[in-house]
Amino acid sequence: MKRRAKPLLGTLVEIAFDAELPDEEVNRLSALAFQSIHDIHQLMSFHEPESDLTRLNLAKPGQWVSVDIHTLKVLSCALQIERDSQGLFNAGVAPLLVKSGLLPAPCETVPGATGLADMIELNGKTVRKMAEGWIDLGGIAKGYAVDMACARLLDNGARRFVVNAGGDLRVNGIADFEATIRDPDNPGRGVLRVSLNEEALATSACYFSDALIDPHSGKSLSSRYSVSVSAPTCMIADALTKIVACTGQIDHPILNQYMAKALIV
Repeated sequence: MKRRAKPLLGTLVEIAFDAELPDEEVNRLSALAFQSIHDIHQLMSFHEPESDLTRLNLAKPGQWVSVDIHTLKVLSCALQIERDSQGLFNAGVAPLLVKSGLLPAPCETVPGATGLADMIELNGKTVRKMAEGWIDLGGIAKGYAVDMACARLLDNGARRFVVNAGGDLRVNGIADFEATIRDPDNPGRGVLRVSLNEEALATSACYFSDALIDPHSGKSLSSRYSVSVSAPTCMIADALTKIVACTGQIDHPILNQYMAKALIV
């Protein structure tokens, strides 16, 4: 396969194409996909001062904020998974990540962590801030960025490719594609290969950071295992890894609900 890579989303994003594609077409398609990922980052980054997310975090209770349709889709999915998981997935834990030094504070006063459903209300392309709080979409937006890169590639004629953003990946048009899972005790070494068919795979682990938070206890997850989830979309797979990481259950009921499967290494 022919590969192109670029640093985005705080990781290295790699796109692999059918080896039969001319180099000019590979360059054109990869540029479009990388641009899609960049655009999603600009909209939903906790770090970007002009992002939709930053404007939401700085909004006061009662204030309405206009957001991009992509931001709205991710917020809607995050709300649904929060409800379906009874709060095990919660994009409202950003204050805990700030207090742990894992995220920069948008302003001096740090609010308490709260459920996303208690913090915002969606209406059309606007979001109403209902309570003080900060949102971090790092647990779901990277997967969505991968999905949007895939959609851009399909819209522009690509049929056989893999988009991989630091372990969050999606496969299109390639049967029995083998993805490698890192060894949690030695992240530079692959320990397991997983076969994928027209699906996505996301992996969450603590070997590179402690940015996984249990929303119920408010504590960082410090386990040495990694969690991988395969699902129809990378956004869903990305979010569900956090639920499996919190519970340690590879048979958690929410997996069937979202047509997903999990493994722990």
